[in-house]
Amino acid sequence: MDNQELIELVGTVMKRELSPIIVRLDAMDQRFDAMDQRFDSIENRLGVLEIKQDTTQRKLDNLDFKVDNLAISMKGSERNIKKDIRLLQDGQETLIAVLEAKGILPRVELQ
Repeated sequence: MDNQELIELVGTVMKRELSPIIVRLDAMDQRFDAMDQRFDSIENRLGVLEIKQDTTQRKLDNLDFKVDNLAISMKGSERNIKKDIRLLQDGQETLIAVLEAKGILPRVELQ
């Protein structure tokens, strides 16, 4: 047997022995390709979720701002209402004092 025949024999034996390994590697490569496609799909869905989350966060921030403005507005309204009540009480006390002074209303002593 010369070198050429020996090389061909070794090549044939290696092809026969490595053939199942190559087939398995090809199958693994196909599975990895399928996994890559699924990961791409998941990444796209995560991108959509991030966009929706950003939109929701902006809406919540805007709502927080509106609630803060409403609280400030309520405090201002409270202050104005208290001021108006004091003015009405002062006017009422003045009216009572005038009516008592003119004798239209009897004097009431507070205890």
